[in-house]
Amino acid sequence: MKKLYKTHDLERCFQKGILAASFIGAAFISGNLNAQTTPTYCASNAYFSYGSEILNVTLGTLNNSSTCGTTAGGPGSIQSLYSNFTAPTVAAVTLVTGVNYALSVTVGDCNNSTSTPYVGVWIDFNQNGSFTDPGEQVWATQLSTYASAGTVYSPLGGINIPTTNVVAGTTRMRVVVNQYNQPSPCQANTYNYDYGETEDYSITLQIATPCSTTPSAGSISAPTTSLCSGSQVFLAQSPSNLLGGVTYSWQSASSSVGPYTNIANANNSTYLPLVSTSTWYRLVSQCAVGGSTVAATPAQVLIAATTTSTVPYYEGFEEPQIQQDLPPNCSWNASVPSFVSYGSTANYNNFSPNTGNGMAIFGMSNGSYYYGPAISYYLYSNGVQLNAGVTYSGSVFYAGYNYSNVTIAYGTSQSPAGLVTIATSVSGANSTNWKNLSDTFQVATSGIYYIALSGDSPYTFDYMVWDDLSITAPCNLTNNKANISLTGPANGAVCLGKNAILNASGAGSYTWSTGSSANSVTVSPTIPTVYSVDGTNVLSNCITTKTINLFVNPNPGIQILPSVSTICSGQTAT
Repeated sequence: MKKLYKTHDLERCFQKGILAASFIGAAFISGNLNAQTTPTYCASNAYFSYGSEILNVTLGTLNNSSTCGTTAGGPGSIQSLYSNFTAPTVAAVTLVTGVNYALSVTVGDCNNSTSTPYVGVWIDFNQNGSFTDPGEQVWATQLSTYASAGTVYSPLGGINIPTTNVVAGTTRMRVVVNQYNQPSPCQANTYNYDYGETEDYSITLQIATPCSTTPSAGSISAPTTSLCSGSQVFLAQSPSNLLGGVTYSWQSASSSVGPYTNIANANNSTYLPLVSTSTWYRLVSQCAVGGSTVAATPAQVLIAATTTSTVPYYEGFEEPQIQQDLPPNCSWNASVPSFVSYGSTANYNNFSPNTGNGMAIFGMSNGSYYYGPAISYYLYSNGVQLNAGVTYSGSVFYAGYNYSNVTIAYGTSQSPAGLVTIATSVSGANSTNWKNLSDTFQVATSGIYYIALSGDSPYTFDYMVWDDLSITAPCNLTNNKANISLTGPANGAVCLGKNAILNASGAGSYTWSTGSSANSVTVSPTIPTVYSVDGTNVLSNCITTKTINLFVNPNPGIQILPSVSTICSGQTAT
């Protein structure tokens, strides 16, 4: 099944009404609307009124949401193409120079579809009516997938309001979402900006007051959950220091009480370290013209241990993930991690999870429309303990567009080198219908192995989805059974009041019906009794049960019968 790409010639023929409205809106934005304000800003609106939409923008105290199907914003707004949220429609947010602010843009789709948009944000810091001056694009995303209901995009380090080339007062911020191309702040009704939306907001810039005494200490704001090793973390003081003329120095330590050491070249109010071990951080501040040095209350960045698993191993990709597309645990990896998402919601480009609410997705998707030599993509599981002598079954479900050589394999590292194929599809992936890929396999030596899911595609905007990966050791296979034997008394019986020894062999561990875990038990039954033992193959964890019936022979009833009741001394009796 071939996907519908951005040509959409037939659709565009039926968009005359929308195009007319777009041109009218563009003229209004660049003419009548801005005739009332200084300066005048360029027009920006998408070509089509469907596709990627901005559902929310949050920056500082600004938190503005909009919905599909209505024209939002003030004068010049065009439904699903451009929204004028400048004051007084939405109150201006005040931003102080030198301060870092969290920014987020929620992107969704009004037609219950999903796509791969770019997000760009500009602020006219010098208030000259242009968004193209150096430093005025405060954020630009790379291509990433989103859910139709909305996905939140946010720069890891927030945005920093510069201290130079900034004019105090009210200016404009522009947010642009372009579904297929890097956004520009000044595109209107062009095929390079065919699907998406633009929103404008008012920003009041305030020059930070120079400090002359000891600045506020505050505390360090850091993630409260454990992160994967190598994660980049955004650290900042909370509340932010709103004064100017402050010098900063970030410090780290292995414990909350220190000793703390200065971090080289970490002299801004915020810090973006790559963290590999759990570490404490604090920020030391001082006014440049005087005052005492003050240290913020430290915070710890927790790094989770990598995960290894044992068989049976299951991965349903149910873990909800955010923009960064972190894997289900710290040991998962992908050959193109920027374009892999886990725990995605249902109905991703007509794909729905095989089971549950999540699935794994990857594709080349680099923003251009390209057909060329097929490229191999890999998704690697965390380490799984596999043992020699066991027959395993590997299984995964897959679907996709234009993918060949769909394969499940295993290897000793998260790389294509040395991979051993478990199963490869014959027909590849060319539809949204789920197919199963599975077979049995054995490893030559015991150890940690990684399961690799892979496929080849020559198209840039084609995707592949995976779900319900499992590695099991089927206990009906001879190799996996615990071939135990159970022995007892030679005749299968014991005399009443006597002991019998039962012996089990051939398994790695045992569990008797008596509660014992030894390989042999001593029993003293008083009635005929059935004894059982569960023997476990410690390599496969498969259990075999054996039983033995032990009969109890009664003791003989013995009597002494004398021939006479009394005799004289020296006589005999029988």
